[in-house]
Amino acid sequence: MKKIDVDLNKGKVLIAYSNDKSIEYSEIEQKILSNGQNATGLKVININ
Repeated sequence: MKKIDVDLNKGKVLIAYSNDKSIEYSEIEQKILSNGQNATGLKVININ
């Protein structure tokens, strides 16, 4: 994980990973749940 950005007004979390990292929804969901929030969806965007 390289960076996290949280927008409380929109209810969105942006998590930046390096290109060589495998992204696991369950890992992200667990981190969000451990902070008392619910993960309702995941959108993966590749930025070069």
